[in-house]
Amino acid sequence: MNIRQNKAVAIGVVLIVYAFALASATATIALLGNMQSIVLKTFLADLVATGVVFICSVIVNNSSMYDPYWSVAVPVMLYYWIAEAKTGWSLPIVLLFAVILLWSIRLTANCLVNWEHLGDEDWRYVSFRKKFGNFYWPVSLVAVHLFPTLIVFACCIPAFTFIQAFGNSSSTTVRLLWYVPGIILIFGGFLLQLVSDYQMLRFKQNNPGGKAVCAVGLWRYSRHPNYLGELSVWFGVMLCSLSIGEQHIVQGVFPLAMLALFLGYSIPVMEKRMVSKRPQYRQIQESVSMLIPWPSKIGSSVSINQTE
Repeated sequence: MNIRQNKAVAIGVVLIVYAFALASATATIALLGNMQSIVLKTFLADLVATGVVFICSVIVNNSSMYDPYWSVAVPVMLYYWIAEAKTGWSLPIVLLFAVILLWSIRLTANCLVNWEHLGDEDWRYVSFRKKFGNFYWPVSLVAVHLFPTLIVFACCIPAFTFIQAFGNSSSTTVRLLWYVPGIILIFGGFLLQLVSDYQMLRFKQNNPGGKAVCAVGLWRYSRHPNYLGELSVWFGVMLCSLSIGEQHIVQGVFPLAMLALFLGYSIPVMEKRMVSKRPQYRQIQESVSMLIPWPSKIGSSVSINQTE
């Protein structure tokens, strides 16, 4: 039996690697115990954990080892910040942590369910291998491992600001005008991703091995409802930071950076691949909104759901 083709082995390896990454991050925090800046300590521990995952990616020769990190690291960091701030689990903190945890569990589970085995690597990384050859691993370190870690950490800063406000003052006032929409937006982003991924899964099950294009359910009104859900989560976190002071609006640059990543790279690359594999996808581009759900122009004469 080829163990690289065994999914159970792959999941076991991921669990071991991430346990070691967590232990390494914890040890880093302990070594930096005298450092005053909690953000800096967390950031350095985050980099160490990313480094551990990268080394293991090289060992198993698969950069997809990093993919769950995007969602796994976030609730761990938030839990550490809550513990350090000594906020106690007040209702505003509990709700923020709970909706982020829901997002994390769903995204991590979706990643592991769709990952077949240690020989299964994301198509974007495979294209990097072909494009960069012997320089693949330096590129993977920067583009696949470090850059996502940096942008997700940055998007967590508004959550740190919110948590710290409770640690610095027992009488922190939460402006519901910002907080409630923030929590709703995070939870809505979670639901949007949950439903869109389920609809895509059902579509693939109904079109096995075909080259059909999904334009059912949420996908009929948005070409990338899953990405919209991800963006909703981070803009929701920013709104929560505004609930303890509108001066934190400057932190809106972090979710905007995430938006720029999706609009400047993730979506164009994904759609270019879709068009190359399924030419009828051009009809989707012309008929369906890219992100914001909007009534589509798809008519009965457009046979985009039929296999070629």
